[in-house]
Amino acid sequence: MTELSISGFHIDSNTQFQYKSNPKRNGCKAYLRYEEYSQSKNIDEYLDITKDTKFGKADLRYDVEHFHLSLVKDGEVINQPQQKEVKEVKEVKEVQEDKDEDEDFIMTETE
Repeated sequence: MTELSISGFHIDSNTQFQYKSNPKRNGCKAYLRYEEYSQSKNIDEYLDITKDTKFGKADLRYDVEHFHLSLVKDGEVINQPQQKEVKEVKEVKEVQEDKDEDEDFIMTETE
């Protein structure tokens, strides 16, 4: 049984892979690699497809971290993007009630 830990996610032979449509730039080498390895359904198939490439584990790490590949264990996706907490921002306007007299003072130099 193959086991890997990538970006904090434990991947073993029981972890299923579900790929998004190819997010790589069409025509580049990464696009062609993705087309090939995205046929794999688990880590064993993935490693078999990428065994002769130097980018296999790097591509896998990138795809997991950027959510191009969903890791499914026991029917649940284990690497979902975290929802960012939205904080309500209140705009605060300062009102200057007393105008400083110096603001109206303009200094000019004369000879």
